[in-house]
Amino acid sequence: MLWGFFMALLKLPIYYPDVIFSKGSSTAYPVLLAAWILRIPVVQHDSDTVPGRVSIKFANYARLIACSWTEGANYFLNTLKIPEDRIDVTGLPLRKTLNPIYKIERTPNTPKHFSFVNKSLPLIVVFGGSSGSQNINEAVMAALPQILPFAQVIHQTGKYNFEIVKRTTDAMFKEEDLLEQKVGNKNEFDLPELKKNYFIKDFFSESEMREIYENASIIVTRSGSSQIMEAFAFGIPTVLIPIREEVSRDQTKNAFAAMRRGAGIVIEEKNLTPHILQNEIIKMLQDTKGLARMSASARESATFDAAPRIAHILLRFCKSHL
Repeated sequence: MLWGFFMALLKLPIYYPDVIFSKGSSTAYPVLLAAWILRIPVVQHDSDTVPGRVSIKFANYARLIACSWTEGANYFLNTLKIPEDRIDVTGLPLRKTLNPIYKIERTPNTPKHFSFVNKSLPLIVVFGGSSGSQNINEAVMAALPQILPFAQVIHQTGKYNFEIVKRTTDAMFKEEDLLEQKVGNKNEFDLPELKKNYFIKDFFSESEMREIYENASIIVTRSGSSQIMEAFAFGIPTVLIPIREEVSRDQTKNAFAAMRRGAGIVIEEKNLTPHILQNEIIKMLQDTKGLARMSASARESATFDAAPRIAHILLRFCKSHL
């Protein structure tokens, strides 16, 4: 931090920016401290319902604080007593590929990533993060025999968990006696069909994510703001499983903020079991009116123009416009 501060103090006068845009990470601290000494304007943006410590530290110096959530804005307003005219709830910028207001050009010859998706069945999508969550993966695997007779599942395992999940599920689909015990009479459920309803991958590209969002009925995911806001944008009900609060204080609060908006449900990781997960998913699928209400609430909570709004804020503090 000390070295970063001296480097920022040395280099900022060379560039002397019109404005510095901070996302509030720890690496921003030495730059913001140097900006405070040099009196360079700062605009902050907080992605989560709980502002980061660096953002809190420099809140009084920032010329404007942009927030993704009203809860974050209320913290600055009520707890830190930042004037209302210095706070703007802009929402969270979404990648163009994952923002439904930007249409994707497709032709009849454009290949589909998930051509196997059956429109007559609901689609459950499980995101465990890029690294993957062992707890979520284990709960999903154990719940598959109860979910697959009624829905399709696309499962992102994370790169570190893919091999073990693949081996486990492949073995499970071969153990027909075990599956018969879990899903009922073999004649009632065609076991090869159950396997067709399950797709597994370690990581999805942006174009794959777009196709998933356009077809998903329910998303099971962690509670980072980007995952929640992308689900909001496409009106997808969520089952949110936040990282434990002692590890990440923001995810739990993000999850309950989404639930208060009526856009999904929360299963805390300490309560996560295959039985609870499968029951909640099946209950949501069976309550079609409730699922539609969640979808509507998600769309009402979405912000589609955060990126241009933040860009215009930054340009206001520039001395010259391009």
